[in-house]
Parts: sequence; structure tokens; C-alpha cells
Amino acid sequence: MEQTTIHYIKEAARKLQNCQLQGNNYSEASQHLNKIADALNFQNTNEAAVFAITFTRMAEGAYTDMSDIAQHIGCSSMDILEYTAALSHLSKTGFIKAHGRRESNIIRQDFGIDDVVSSAIIENRPVEVKGNVANSSISKYDFCSVVGEDVEDSVISTETLINNASEMEKKCQHLLFINKLKSLVPDLEDRILYYDICYDAFSKYSGSKRSVTDISKTVTDIYTDYHKIVTVRRSLNEDSHPLMKAGLIERQDNEIVRLTHKGMELFFEEDLSAFCSSLKCKDVYEFVYNINEFVHDTNEFDCDDKEYRLFDFLEEIETTNTHLPTIANIQKTIKDIKDRVLFYIIASNTVDDIETNLSREVIVLWQRRRRKQILESFKNKKSALQKYGLVNIEKSTSLWGERTYVELSDKGKELVFGEDAVFYICDEVSKDLLQPEKINEKSLFFSSELESQLSLVRNSLMEDNYRNLCERLEEAHLPKGMNILLYGEPGTGKTESVLQMAKASGRAILHVDISDTKTCWFGESEKLIKKVFTNYKSLCEKSALKPILLFNEADAVFSKRKDSNSSNVAQTENAIQNIILEEMENMEGIMIATTNLADNLDGAFERRFLFKVHFDKPTTEAKKSIWQNKIPMLSDADALSLASQYDLSGGQIDNIVRKSLMQQIIAGEDPTLDSLTKLCNEERIHTKSNSKVGFGK
Repeated sequence: MEQTTIHYIKEAARKLQNCQLQGNNYSEASQHLNKIADALNFQNTNEAAVFAITFTRMAEGAYTDMSDIAQHIGCSSMDILEYTAALSHLSKTGFIKAHGRRESNIIRQDFGIDDVVSSAIIENRPVEVKGNVANSSISKYDFCSVVGEDVEDSVISTETLINNASEMEKKCQHLLFINKLKSLVPDLEDRILYYDICYDAFSKYSGSKRSVTDISKTVTDIYTDYHKIVTVRRSLNEDSHPLMKAGLIERQDNEIVRLTHKGMELFFEEDLSAFCSSLKCKDVYEFVYNINEFVHDTNEFDCDDKEYRLFDFLEEIETTNTHLPTIANIQKTIKDIKDRVLFYIIASNTVDDIETNLSREVIVLWQRRRRKQILESFKNKKSALQKYGLVNIEKSTSLWGERTYVELSDKGKELVFGEDAVFYICDEVSKDLLQPEKINEKSLFFSSELESQLSLVRNSLMEDNYRNLCERLEEAHLPKGMNILLYGEPGTGKTESVLQMAKASGRAILHVDISDTKTCWFGESEKLIKKVFTNYKSLCEKSALKPILLFNEADAVFSKRKDSNSSNVAQTENAIQNIILEEMENMEGIMIATTNLADNLDGAFERRFLFKVHFDKPTTEAKKSIWQNKIPMLSDADALSLASQYDLSGGQIDNIVRKSLMQQIIAGEDPTLDSLTKLCNEERIHTKSNSKVGFGK
């Protein structure tokens, strides 16, 4: 009966066991080995012996390496080295297949029988092999595992490590990332370091943070020459290593390196999302959120060289998201990367409705050497974000001291959010905004001296004159702001004058309600008054004509400053005044304040008003004109009589005219000199100087 190939394999393996390559058993084994070689077209009996032992061990559920073959035969590992060529040829022809992660070192590599080959032998069919295609099945993870484990193997010399890595690269040319890496990093030794860092990146991945590599241990594992160790460590610490220049790795600190996002993309390719979040964002909201998260994640960003890592990350995420037109617009507007990163942080906080504490963010973002420089630029209003009008600065005083907060201006919101900016631009000024078309036109009558002053102010507010004036002031390096004070007796036409000047010049009025800026909460009043000026600046940006900021009856905030040690209220009022003084100093619009108590005006305010217009009680001639304007039926004589006899303000005359109109409607009586005289007498409140108040005997 003709024996099958599997019979010869079984008998050969049995005879080879402990034969020590000599004696009768070896001779009998050789006969079976020849049968195997003939059946499978092997080159020699050595190949048949390796194949028979490997096949037998596979049947027992075990893989085989050279030491297993030596143990089976019962000889030393040195004696079995002559079988290395047979093992290599069987692997190349596809009869056996490498298993595990050490294919670069064939002596220690595990092998098994190819499934197609074993099935044919078991079924007694002809064996057809198409050559070894095992190399093309080696994944990038297996490849880096081989190199990484060789790096960690203290027995392997640097020369052997380099040779093994070179052989692995040749066998794995199907791996695209190797070919790309060669074009970026020509030196094999540098590539070995990259392979080892990649090995750490996936073998030590914890599921949350990117894995890191210990510089000292890795460099010492690769090199035995101390001069080389020091040279490589220095290049890593100085960020001059070729892998760093190629942007593939980065230092987390002086002892730790890891893959950059670019380095991860090169190796992981389509598997990247399994090891880190993709930097590609679906919209600008995700974009600014990712930057904010990176900056405030202490594990990611708490390192000695934070600026290097921050700039590298920002460049990567901006480059990855060129599909977002917003990013290109921001880069075009804000040239400096330092300014852009802060802008992105403020934008992210805007989405979450969180205040941005400027000093805190500067501490998080920058090393100590740069913090002062950044804060000074904001203090001196030289920050690019301020120059371009993208942010507003607010100061707030609390029990813990003064804090500086920064927020996006409307212009900044439009830059980052585009059409969505309307959702973040608060239209809270509209309720306090009086448009010129809503103002009723009125005739006002003043003395010639007062009219001359008001005429200058009025003409200065006409747009052509105002624009020319601002240009000339800027050329002369003088403040462009126009601060105007109208002061004097109540009811003398101060407020109405502002209204009529606004109507004549086509300007809206942003009215400040002083009571709305005062709260019982410590530090809140300062924020509210600061918000007034922030809203005004925002309104100026959006308006064709600069509006008028009106502090009407501003005695409470423009009065002399108090002793700050007297009370918390005094501290708050002084803080509010300091804010207003600073804003007046830097005003680039039109601010008008009216007050009845000019004598109580603080000197610091007085110096900052360009125009100071005094409103006294109207002259007799002015009062005569007011009477006739209000009641046209009055004769010159009657109007003059009322003007001469009663020292009334324009506001008081208005009251009398209103009551006269009421009598005309209710009683059907036209106003007469007598009825108006009676109303004039009633308008004045008379007090007796000798009246006693309190208890007396």
C-alpha cells in the first residue's frame, strides 16, 4: 500500500526526536525525509526535517522556532544553525508562515504551516504554493512591534537593531507610511526612534490620553555609545532632532516625547480616530472648543515648553480646517498667532456665556517671561485685538480685588461667528436709544451769548464739520473725543438743547439712566457703568453717524470724589468716577452731560470737557419770545408783562402753558393775561421765612 505524505512526515518527526543528527534513527529518518522532499519538491532533506517537525508541533497546537527544532532533535542551538537557510527558504516559498512579532530575527521567529499547505497534505492532495505572501499581510502594528521590542531587548546590539530594522523595511514595502517617512526622515536611525514612539503610542494607549515615550530610556535602549546617547538627547531637548524638524514628534517636557498630530496621522492613517480626536471640525464652534479644551487640559498642556506645543497645535488645527472660511478671515485679520489663540479662547467662552478673566488666561497660555508683555499691551491699548476693535475690556472690583475681563466686541463676534453673530450680539441698547426722527422739533430761545455757544456746539456736531474736526485733531495728535457739559438752573433747556442738536445733526441719543448703573452688589456697579461705554462703542461701530452718549442730570456721578475710607458706597462711587474719567480720556465719540449742580463738579471732570456751556435763567427778552411761541395769541405787551414780572425758567413756563391748555379744554376759556398771571403765581412755591418747624413753647 502506497504511503501518504503525512505518513512520511509523522515517521520522520518520530525518528528525528532525540537522534542528535546521528545513529540509526537519523538514518531511518533520512529515508522518510527524502520521500517528503520528493513529494513537496523541497531542495534538500534539511527543508524536509524543518517542515516535518513544524508540521508535527502544529498538530499539537504549537508554533515552532529554531530552539524548538534543536530541542526536538536533541542537539545544541549552535548545531541547528545550518537549518536556518532551510527555514528561510520554506518561508519564502510559502510552505511555512511566520507568526508573531519578531520576523526580523529568523532564529527567534515563530513559524507555523500555511493553512493551504496543511489542508492539502491532510487530504492527500497535491500541494500548490504561490510563494510566500506573508510579508504583505504584516500590519504596521506588527512592524512597529518588531522594531519596538528589538529596541527594548537589551541583548541586541545597536548594529543588530539597525540591520534588523533595515530588513523589516525591505520586507514591508507595502506599508505606505514607511515610504512616506523615508522621504521626510532619510536616516534609518532616526526612523527607528519614530517606530519605537509609534509602538508606545498604540501599545501603551490607555483610552483617554495620548501615550508618551521616555527619552532617556529609549535613547539608551537604541544606543550603547554614550557620545551618541548625549548627542541624540541634546537634539531632542533643543528641538533640533530630524523627527522634530519634520513635525512628527514633540516634547511634553525635558524627559518625555510623543507623536504630534501630524506624526499620528502619518502612522495611524484611517485608524487615527481610534487613538485621538480628529482635528477636523464640522464648524467654528467645535474649532474654538477644541482649542479651549487643549489649552485648559493640564495633562495636555501643563509643560515647561507650552508655547512651542501651543503654536504647533494651533498651526495644525488651523491647517486642518481650511474648509471653514471663518478661519482664513481670522488669520487675515489677526496676523500674530499669540493674538489669535487668545481670540479663540474668548470666542469659546462667548459660546458658553462665560466671562474671560484676562490675567488668568495669560497665566494659562504663556510662560512668565511673556505674561507681562501681553498684559502691558492690553494696558496700553496696543494689543492687536484692541486695535482692530475685536474685544472690549472690562474691570470689576470684588472682595478679592480688581479683575480685568475681556469679551468679544460686536465686530469680533461677526468675525468669528459670521451670520450667527446675531445670536451673540445683545441689542440691549435699543431701549435706551432715541432716534433723531423720533424727536419733535422745537424752537428754543436763549440769550445771545448762550445762543452763540450753543451754535458752535451745534455746528460742530454736523457730520461734515465733525468729520473734518476729527481728522484735524488726529493729525495734531490731540484727543478726538467731544465731551460737552451743559450746566445751570433746572428747567433752563439743557436737555431739550441736546435733543434739538441731535435732531439737527441726524444723530441718535444713547441715554444713560444713572439709577440703572447702581446696585447693592459689591463690584456690580462698576461693571454696569463699564457696560455703558462698551455698548456705546459697539453702537458707534454699527452707526453711520456717531450717536450722542447722554448722561442727563449726572450730578450723582460727576460730583466731587469722596474719602474712600469713609464707606463702601464711597469706594463704589469713586470707582465709577474713575471709570468714567478714563473713558472720557479715550472717548472717540460724542458725550454730553447735563447737571444742575455745577459747583459740586469734580475738577478732574471739568478738565476733560471740551465745551462747558452755562444755562442761566432766561433773560426778559428770551422769556417774552418763549411766551409768544407757546401762546401765539398773546400781544407783545402782555408777553413782556409776564416776562418782566415773573422770573420763570423755560420749564416753568411750559407748566403754565399746559395748565392753560387744560382750562381751555375743560372750561372753554381762552387764556388771558389775568388767567396766566394767576397760574404764574401758583407756579412759584412760597415759604414764610418766620415759619417755625418742630415743638415750641
